[in-house]
Amino acid sequence: MNTLRQKLSYIWDYYKFPIIGIPLGILLLIYVISAFTGTKEVPFSVYFINQDVSLESCQSLEAKLLATPALADIVEDIYVDASLIINPEAPDFDSQMSFTASISGHTIDIMISEQSFLEYYAKMDALADLSEVLPADLYDLMMPYLITTENKEGLMTPYAIDLSDCAYFTDLNLNTPVLTIAKYSEHQEACIAFLHLVFSE
Repeated sequence: MNTLRQKLSYIWDYYKFPIIGIPLGILLLIYVISAFTGTKEVPFSVYFINQDVSLESCQSLEAKLLATPALADIVEDIYVDASLIINPEAPDFDSQMSFTASISGHTIDIMISEQSFLEYYAKMDALADLSEVLPADLYDLMMPYLITTENKEGLMTPYAIDLSDCAYFTDLNLNTPVLTIAKYSEHQEACIAFLHLVFSE
């Protein structure tokens, strides 16, 4: 009669690979699933729209912003993009779809564009009302630079900030730039810190 020890030895000799492999396989599967489905924070984003800003300038601004404690303490990552060209009178389909998807997905925060973009998207309800988003002290500070335009109901609303005289972006040679905040931005605290930073110079 085989003893318990002999039976266990037999099982180990003939089934050790499945005994070891199955739990390892399960652990590997759990790791792969968590890697692909795990939530990663969406980076705080600054989009230059209809502005001729080079990739190198975007990367330089990313590094500059990430080195700023006021922002680095709030967000893990920052993304700067200047690839979107959106002309409301003759919209580029790819840019339009990319922008719409980004707005819907809450992955756009700050937008630096020009007047035609502002007027078009204010009526599309894509921009944040700055009187509701900004704290009172910052709103008062921005008052001389605020730009109002019609919302979807035809009411004049403060949607943008004039950056024409803003020294922070002097090196970029922007074309009549106005700054707006996406209505569904998930980084409103970072947007506020960004404005403090930009207007502190």
